[in-house]
Amino acid sequence: MLSTNASEPSRVARSLFRGIEQVDPDYSQLNGSRLARIVLLATVAYLCAPARGFAQTSDSTTPQGASESWTSTTESKALNTNPSRTIETHMESGKRRVDAQAIQVRGFNGQFEAYEDIEKETVQVDPGTVRTTTRTFGRDTRGAKTLIRLTEEEKHTLPNGDSKLVRVTSSAGVNVTF
Repeated sequence: MLSTNASEPSRVARSLFRGIEQVDPDYSQLNGSRLARIVLLATVAYLCAPARGFAQTSDSTTPQGASESWTSTTESKALNTNPSRTIETHMESGKRRVDAQAIQVRGFNGQFEAYEDIEKETVQVDPGTVRTTTRTFGRDTRGAKTLIRLTEEEKHTLPNGDSKLVRVTSSAGVNVTF
């Protein structure tokens, strides 16, 4: 069983501030056990705080037919995981919409490095047809952007309200060929 001495935090706090007491005699009025409790509470709050994500968005409404674009950045910091950052962009003009997602992870040098990029392009071909192309890029051994998956789909809405969807997915082989 772990035993603790109640006066130990007070003694440690006093020893930490002994040098300050010599500079400012009024500083010795500080209760050492109270300071130790504050430090302990702050440490527990820091260690138990949930992971937080930060986002930056620009929400704007635009008239129909006008172009619209925005960018959003989200950071993820979960306990015992490598921090990541996701940068999302959205561009819309007429009947064409492009959504891109860049996922970055913290590298060995502490800086964020590109991990995966996903680009999704949606085009309204006619009132009953929507064509979507999704490209997923990874990084090769030298860090160059490489296409690893391509998904093409076309959705037709039929006059009776039913729909027909055709999807083709291609993935890169060992030699990164399609």
